[in-house]
Amino acid sequence: MKIVIVGGGYAGLSLANLVARDNDVILIEKNKTLGGRSRSFYADGYKFDMGPSWYLMPEVFEHYFQSLGLSRHDFYSIKRLDPAFRICIENSCYNIRADPYNNMNLFNSLEDDGYKKFDLYLEETKKIYDAVFPDFIYRDFSSFKDMLSPDILKNVSKLHLLDSMMDLSRSFFSSKSMRYITTFSSVFLGGNPFNIPAFYSMVNYSMFNDGVYYPENGFSSVVSSLYKIGRSLNVRYITSCEVGGININNNEISSIMAGNNKIDGDLFIFAGDYYNAESMLPPGFRNYSESFWKTRRLSPSAVLAYIGLKKKLAIEHHNIIIPAEWNDHFNSIDSGSKYIPENFSFYLSVRSKTDKNAAPENMDSIFMLIPASPFIIDTEFYRSRYVFAALSKLEEYLNENIIDYIDFIKYYGPSDFKSDYNSFMGTAFGLANTMLQTAYFRPLNRNRLLRNMYYTGQYTHPGIGVPMAFVSAEVIYNKLIKEKVKSTGEITM
Repeated sequence: MKIVIVGGGYAGLSLANLVARDNDVILIEKNKTLGGRSRSFYADGYKFDMGPSWYLMPEVFEHYFQSLGLSRHDFYSIKRLDPAFRICIENSCYNIRADPYNNMNLFNSLEDDGYKKFDLYLEETKKIYDAVFPDFIYRDFSSFKDMLSPDILKNVSKLHLLDSMMDLSRSFFSSKSMRYITTFSSVFLGGNPFNIPAFYSMVNYSMFNDGVYYPENGFSSVVSSLYKIGRSLNVRYITSCEVGGININNNEISSIMAGNNKIDGDLFIFAGDYYNAESMLPPGFRNYSESFWKTRRLSPSAVLAYIGLKKKLAIEHHNIIIPAEWNDHFNSIDSGSKYIPENFSFYLSVRSKTDKNAAPENMDSIFMLIPASPFIIDTEFYRSRYVFAALSKLEEYLNENIIDYIDFIKYYGPSDFKSDYNSFMGTAFGLANTMLQTAYFRPLNRNRLLRNMYYTGQYTHPGIGVPMAFVSAEVIYNKLIKEKVKSTGEITM
């Protein structure tokens, strides 16, 4: 069977390897290099990962490689970071150690019996984690009936379905600092602590219990490993080629237009932006109408900066900077504001703290992310204004000059997400992981009318994040097995 996959991010790359063992596979990528949001680039001696920087849930990666009969250890190594991250709240900064026990004194200083409460919180998030792995996360929610499966229902009481991440945190902690420490991850899940369901605190369990890791040579090593496996399985990669049309015959896709070429196939799987894929179909063949998309809760977009610095900073690999109150920032995103408010949160990844090859000697390679509404005024002037405001705030925290040592800087914003990834409305992550956009309520991973069209990636279950992209690929692969898509070319739908 000939399978065509559109999109060379983690979902597309990992799925290509799964199906290539028994099929002929072509993967088409719009950009020059593979990796999607996890592309990387070099500039003036500095190396930058363009997107993902948190390596969490290592067991998901191990599971994927094992499903191919391989070991992740044969492709790249990972290092557990200690401290796991630094978080600065108002005027105080705290290093969160890799071993929770080593945070005892810190947590007790932030709140009476803080460590005891944290231990209870971690115990509760473990219950959530155990309830969703693997039955919930790896399940294909093709219909609402899948939500009512006995092995799902038996764990409902553990999932805190009526609570947000902040609700769960408040049930254990009274101090602002402990609440921020246990809910900031919601931003990387496409929302904020007040609208991301509590069961996504499973990410916190992995982060605090299993640790935060760094893949050797950055996330490009993960992308390279997937490509290396694909080459060994004879996956054909076509890059710098945008899909611009879909040809339909008898309720099936007969071919797609990729650049100036018509590419036919038996099965077509779209691993890029869901809305963009649907927009190439006649309205009658789309899973969702325009009104559906207008009512979705989008994830934030972001203003990004890649900075080469001619000095080393006294800072950790991962750094979260939060003002005294973060509600104004979240409200500006939810309301679709054209501007980022004066007091905003931001994130810094200083990979050269861990990876000496990421920057020249005695220099730093920095990735900055400022969450933003997809609708901000996205000009070079405003990008630089926000980035330099963040750098000025960082100078206050560190009490040292940073701006004068900038050797290289490149900005990235909502318009780039649109142009590079065809991202719906310029979001950074797609749809937020809200309760009404989870499991069956996320966009379906199969077209209802076109028998040979499927979708995978961040828009589909289980949602946002690098581990979830790998899971979404496995979900589709298992779906295809269930539907008896075989290497003989026989398709039983």
